[in-house]
Amino acid sequence: MSRLVVTDYKNFANSKMPHLGYEVEDFQFYTWNITGWSDLEGKVTSPEFVAGGWRWRILLYPFGNIDNDVVSIFLEIVDRNIAPNGWHSCAQFAFALWNPEDPNKFVYDENQTRSLIENDSCNITAFVRIIKDPTGFLWHNFKNYDSKKATGYITLKNEGTTGYLNATLKTLFFLTYFRKAVYQIPTENDVQDKSVSLALQNIFYQMQMSDTSVGTKELMKSFGWDSLNSFMQHDAHEFNNVLRNNLENKMENTNVISKLFAGKIKSYIKCIKVNYESSHIQLNVKGCKTLDDSLKNYITEEKLKGNNKYHTENYGLQDAIKGVIFESFPSVLQLQLKRVEYNAQNATSNKIHDRLEFPMEIDLQKYLPQEADRSKPHKYLLYGVLVHSGCFDNGYYYALIRPRKNDKWLKFNDDRVIPVTDREVFESSYGGHGKFSSAYVLVYIRESDIDDVLSPMLPEDIPEHLQRRLDKQKMEEVEEQKLYLCAKVVTPKIMNLHQGYGIANFDNPQYPLSEVLQFKILKIETYGAFKDKLATNFDIPTKQIRFWALENNMIRLITDNYLSLPMSTICTRMGLGQNELKLYLEIAHKPINDETWFPVGYTHVIIFIKYFDANTQYLE
Repeated sequence: MSRLVVTDYKNFANSKMPHLGYEVEDFQFYTWNITGWSDLEGKVTSPEFVAGGWRWRILLYPFGNIDNDVVSIFLEIVDRNIAPNGWHSCAQFAFALWNPEDPNKFVYDENQTRSLIENDSCNITAFVRIIKDPTGFLWHNFKNYDSKKATGYITLKNEGTTGYLNATLKTLFFLTYFRKAVYQIPTENDVQDKSVSLALQNIFYQMQMSDTSVGTKELMKSFGWDSLNSFMQHDAHEFNNVLRNNLENKMENTNVISKLFAGKIKSYIKCIKVNYESSHIQLNVKGCKTLDDSLKNYITEEKLKGNNKYHTENYGLQDAIKGVIFESFPSVLQLQLKRVEYNAQNATSNKIHDRLEFPMEIDLQKYLPQEADRSKPHKYLLYGVLVHSGCFDNGYYYALIRPRKNDKWLKFNDDRVIPVTDREVFESSYGGHGKFSSAYVLVYIRESDIDDVLSPMLPEDIPEHLQRRLDKQKMEEVEEQKLYLCAKVVTPKIMNLHQGYGIANFDNPQYPLSEVLQFKILKIETYGAFKDKLATNFDIPTKQIRFWALENNMIRLITDNYLSLPMSTICTRMGLGQNELKLYLEIAHKPINDETWFPVGYTHVIIFIKYFDANTQYLE
């Protein structure tokens, strides 16, 4: 095997800069020969070179910009002052500091036998790969990012572990045919928090009109899910069923749900056949490589014989054939991928991470029997992908949606909406070995129906009473802010799931936000009452819990000396904001020397130890 040398520029760059799967717009390399190294001081810049149509240069601190024992090298854009407002470039780059007399000797070499700087000179080569950014937001730092301004859309707040609910609501919201039908449900006299239809109308209206993220607590209350229930893991399929069951009676005159989502399936065992409608089709992932494989597997006949014979009423156990036939497909086809399997031996459920590829377009005609109605075309276009990232018992959901037929794909996460590339929709959602993110639900729309299903919303489609309710709600929220504060509570479980610095990610949009628990607390409520309330919520005796206040990477124990003080005073004395309190919940599981649950005195510190497993790339 030949030894890598810097002057083999392209191969050297490919070895040091992995290809990330994006289209490359330009690749350039530039070598700067430096002489008189010992005379250099402070900061030195190289001659300029062009990459991606813009001028760049190497910025060198020969004795470090902070530490004098190192050499610091940076890539600097020269044209930043003349670039248009909002300009950015996605640049992947690397440097090699090497001996001009021997390109075998460079800074990456771990077995140096010859100096890199020889005869007071050296070379620095900059390798710059400009990545094409079709979204305009690739590698964005998202500092002060405004989803509404950037994309025209907003997100839903995560009210606990409600990512499944948010992802499902977003896919339903953009099906404007469905949204219009929801708006038509008579709800003007419905009671707030008791009506699923009214709660859904309010959410859709705010998603349509608001500039900031929208809460879903009213909808959860209308289901009868209290605050503790919302922090339990549900899934998108379960939520879809609850929502559909609540809406079907309200929409029975229009039959919208069946018209839009329900196809006909015929299930048979030998000569016994049953017709039924289904709005969800559950497809196997295990043992299938593509969506086509999964659909074929779904309608493959199963032979019932041996120990699995079919029991007939008059003839006892008989060999039989069991199968399913698609008789018709709906306008909106929701395909749930079976990514969870139950292990009966140890009574646990595990996520299936197997790779399953799915297409942008699919013709479903080949899955129909000969006698099926073929008067309408059966070409379907991918509209939405619900993705689950993580393992079965911990993770989060997000939605990838194309709101209109020829729109860009958008990623709806808890904290923001961003345009994404086709690669993220497909390759990054297929799953596979070593990948924690994978598609969980696929939503396709019949191409011939798409203009109707995604038709534009008109002012007359929206009931006037929703605007009146929203205005009233905003006034109430302003008043609430004067009386209440929000307590964001990090439990040990939430901390254990956090893959990053600190004990939780509250607001850094570059990484998945932690699903911290949020509680609305009266400012005049005492700390003692607050402790009792949360102890009841978590079903833990009050004496076994205590709270630590978090602020700017500092953590301070809230002692029992504060029990009689109002929560607003706690915020002031801890140097916290007046309307938000970030807390870590410490839980004692056994007493110390059978006497007390926590160490006596208030001079202790709390230490969090994290272990990073390099093999699994996971923090514990």
